[in-house]
Amino acid sequence: MAKAAVKGARKRARTASGHYKADDPATPDVNEAFVQDVSISVGSVETTAAPKKPRKARAKKAEEPKRTRTINEFGEIVKL
Repeated sequence: MAKAAVKGARKRARTASGHYKADDPATPDVNEAFVQDVSISVGSVETTAAPKKPRKARAKKAEEPKRTRTINEFGEIVKL
């Protein structure tokens, strides 16, 4: 594989699904696994963010009933 003179940064090429591309051994003069990082400044491009989806309401936990009785140190049931 011949090394190409690349100016600038190189980064790994990715497929449409986001996986890394492999180098094709049939083309020894081109390395398909890497692409040249090209930064082009277009000026100020304003983008609008997509509206946020409302959050789902969480289910409230069931409240525990108030304790009206307890057991004292002697094992007796005592009202509070």
